[in-house]
Amino acid sequence: MLSIPIAKLQVNCTNKAHDDLNMEDVLEVYKRPYDPKRPLICIDELPKQLLMNVHEPLPMLPGKPERSDYEYKRGGVLSGF
Repeated sequence: MLSIPIAKLQVNCTNKAHDDLNMEDVLEVYKRPYDPKRPLICIDELPKQLLMNVHEPLPMLPGKPERSDYEYKRGGVLSGF
């Protein structure tokens, strides 16, 4: 059996200078008064699962809503900011 070494890169996204911060410290930032020279910019990741219909939904008819099957096909994941 042939053994091939695999390189693995692991990145640590934490800043060592701020390891002692906790959630209360972060929430204190939101209590600061507004400063136009230092605007507060909030970014949050919003992962969404992309789903596709396997069967075409049945169209809406008078008195009946659009009907679709529970079966779906995965289309990947999208991370929005």
